[in-house]
Amino acid sequence: MAFRQVQDLLEWVVEFHNQLAAQYRRLAGEQQYERMRMTLDFLTDREQRMHQSMANYLENANPNLLKTWLTRRTLVIPRCLSGSLLALVATTHRTSWRT
Repeated sequence: MAFRQVQDLLEWVVEFHNQLAAQYRRLAGEQQYERMRMTLDFLTDREQRMHQSMANYLENANPNLLKTWLTRRTLVIPRCLSGSLLALVATTHRTSWRT
């Protein structure tokens, strides 16, 4: 996905943090290991705060800034982010936990 305006990019960032928080929350609920659950709870909280911060910024941003056209043709979401968010998180945070 190529972005056209700053608002497009910021909306994508807000939604990305929201989806990532939801994935961490779901994974935390499935964990039997306390340390892993605590880590995922921490990551959930961090992503929720990032989501809220970016949503607040987007809501209060100067409308002229939001309408600014991005001219770099190369500003696109990396391919690794265009697929399943769950697959990205699983790949990024792949760790084997031992009891």
